[in-house]
Amino acid sequence: MPVFNYLASKFEVYAIDFPGFGQSSLPSKAWGVGDYTDMLNKLFDKLNIEKASLIGHSFGGRVSIMFSALYPEKVEKVVLVDSAGIIPKRTLKYYFKVYKFKLFKKLYLLLNGGKKKLLKSFIKNTVQRIIKILVH
Repeated sequence: MPVFNYLASKFEVYAIDFPGFGQSSLPSKAWGVGDYTDMLNKLFDKLNIEKASLIGHSFGGRVSIMFSALYPEKVEKVVLVDSAGIIPKRTLKYYFKVYKFKLFKKLYLLLNGGKKKLLKSFIKNTVQRIIKILVH
């Protein structure tokens, strides 16, 4: 929601709750990536969206990849966040960063009396600063 709220202050933004995810009901039959891609295309048509930038998280990233491949004329940009469908090679540097973050997280909690609310706030503020850097 912080990303959505920030972008909504500058752009027209839609957050899609795919059938079977989040608060939406399950589709009548099992859907594959193609079904979700088709649903997204129908949504574009229904809302008269000619061209848009997509931000896809997890499975939404996989759908964004397929949608942009099938309908490149409808896609301005694609931003993938922890996207399914793309498996990066993990280097030692990657694991160093991950475990360094986990260590700093534990130290932060230790120094702040284990208050997870403070940690959430710290991470939220850091993410917002990163978004501002990326958007500007």
